[in-house]
Amino acid sequence: MSLVRSSEEIKNFQVIRKLGEYESFYDYEVINGNLYLTRAMLVNLKKSEIDLNLLKKACSYWCKRNPLLQAQIFRGDANKYDRNFVKFSDEEKFYKFDNVELITTNDPQKWKEIMDREVIFPFDLNTDPLWRLKVLKLVDNPETEFNYVLILTSQHTFGDGRNLFTLIVQLLNILSALIEEKTCPEMLSIKLSEQTAEEMIKSKNFIFGEDNGENQFDKISRRPLCFGDKINGQHGKMEYFTIPNETLKKLISKMKENNRKAKLTGVITGLVALSQKNLQEKYNCKVDSNRVQFLCLTSVREKLGIDNSYNGVFSSALDQCIDFDLNLDNFWEFSEKQTIGLHEMIKKNLDIKHFDYTHEYFETMLNETYDESNLNAIISNIGIMNNTESDVIKVIEHYIRMPVIYGRIGSTIFNAITTINGRLCWAISFNEKYFTQKIIKELISEINTLICKLIL
Repeated sequence: MSLVRSSEEIKNFQVIRKLGEYESFYDYEVINGNLYLTRAMLVNLKKSEIDLNLLKKACSYWCKRNPLLQAQIFRGDANKYDRNFVKFSDEEKFYKFDNVELITTNDPQKWKEIMDREVIFPFDLNTDPLWRLKVLKLVDNPETEFNYVLILTSQHTFGDGRNLFTLIVQLLNILSALIEEKTCPEMLSIKLSEQTAEEMIKSKNFIFGEDNGENQFDKISRRPLCFGDKINGQHGKMEYFTIPNETLKKLISKMKENNRKAKLTGVITGLVALSQKNLQEKYNCKVDSNRVQFLCLTSVREKLGIDNSYNGVFSSALDQCIDFDLNLDNFWEFSEKQTIGLHEMIKKNLDIKHFDYTHEYFETMLNETYDESNLNAIISNIGIMNNTESDVIKVIEHYIRMPVIYGRIGSTIFNAITTINGRLCWAISFNEKYFTQKIIKELISEINTLICKLIL
């Protein structure tokens, strides 16, 4: 199967005009409560090559266009930015910039391993810069469709995935011009902003993309069933299933009987967590130190009346289930902890002054009726973070560990929960390079089995 996605849908971007075919995606990842984003581009360069000098020259043009890129910031706090602030205004200084790296190998397997490691390697907020760029070059291997991958990673303070998409497209266009013409005339006419990077950071008036302030990404039409800000809903394969309304009512009734603090959001998290744990045991997948951590990413859209700079998206790791031997006997205790953690996460990340109002109506949203165009009203991404060598089942694989060479989706597997006509609907997304439909259906069956046991 070709890894190259058709470029017909995004012709307007003039993406990689000379470089050739490509694939793109980005991820949200939470490590120890700190959000960072990754955008990677797989590139097939047929007529020339990228060396470190060319890359750094392109980056110097790139930074001139984007003042925020000129800064190394070790904390997002405006009052701490100046202690490690470095500004690069010309190519000579940029050669000292050590967060841009070119790695070359002739081993395809090593190439994949390096990509995997670089994509998932977290930032150290105390020592690392605001962003880093890795360019991985595969030489003398005719079997693969790609010979370069560009990985741009940033801390959360940098902006959202759309900003990263626009920025790396700019870099690729600059590289393209340099490779083809050895000069970059379009960059010569750039008028640098009179506002310094320091001033931009303080004012948070960051400008990305086009000069008129419009973001190229916004011109892409979204599919109705697009969960989150993924290009054209690119999530691999999807399986949907629903819980009938009567069953849902029984589940809610049991929830209220068992404890007064648990909410449906926590119960859903518990169902997915326990079902994956059971599959892990069924296939005897080993987990380091028997420690399992679940990652919950929830997206709350405009229906909550929340206006914030992150488009209603917030993320945080819920670590209550580390060393928690989740089973049917302690399921309701676990779901209560997940509920409390989730709502605290919402309150902390969105800093909502009238959180009581939001809290009151948060669960109501799950019981309202939405049409299919609003399936992204509530999203809960649950993945298990661990290291496993099992080739039998990958459903418990840490969702961001899928190597980028496979064109991995934003989440290896996730569960989107909302209601359609009074029923609880789940959408499970998976990449067919790692998953089979049989495994996904087995997960669905396990969830339904657990529900039946819980409502007895």
